[in-house]
Amino acid sequence: MNLCAIFKQSFKGCATFVSIFFILQIQVLAKERVVALFTEKIDDTFIFKINILKTAPCKLYGIEFYDVEKCTKDKKLIEEFNIFYKDQIYKFIKPGQNFYISSNKSLGDRWLCKVSNESKILNKTLVKYSLAIPKTKEYKKIKFDKKKSEIEKKFPKIFECLSGKKSETKEQEKPKEINSTKTLEEEKPKIIIEFRKQFGEDFGRDFGE
Repeated sequence: MNLCAIFKQSFKGCATFVSIFFILQIQVLAKERVVALFTEKIDDTFIFKINILKTAPCKLYGIEFYDVEKCTKDKKLIEEFNIFYKDQIYKFIKPGQNFYISSNKSLGDRWLCKVSNESKILNKTLVKYSLAIPKTKEYKKIKFDKKKSEIEKKFPKIFECLSGKKSETKEQEKPKEINSTKTLEEEKPKIIIEFRKQFGEDFGRDFGE
């Protein structure tokens, strides 16, 4: 066997090993949850690294993220909202931290995933804190946190549009100013009538009444 043949055989063996390695990684992700490092969120896709070679892009199961462009065409407002929105999500699924991910469905270019930590499924947590819209029967039963979400506080009108829930954050109405002079003038005839009943019909005549 010459060197060329040895090289081809070695290369073929290496390629086969890599293929098997990736297949095994896919099977593991499909069958049970694995530990993965979260790197970033791109639109509605969450990027996780299982190891140095394997990356798992995930669409989160059971939820849908807000699309602010459905509610406003203001580019500056859209940019401001999206930055703030991502920061709120990162409070729960933080880049640089390890999470458990599991999936039983491939979407072709990404996985449909559940993301969790030691105590809870974070897909559900995002729904609880009004950071995502529930899309399944199970997720629609989740009770929302009683406190207003940060998005509702900062963008009440957009939140109402996106979530379909009426925001309780409203601009406070200015108290109506009472015109004391006008009120007195309106009440003066009534006062004169009452006094005339008590003191006679001539009451007030000296004052030009």
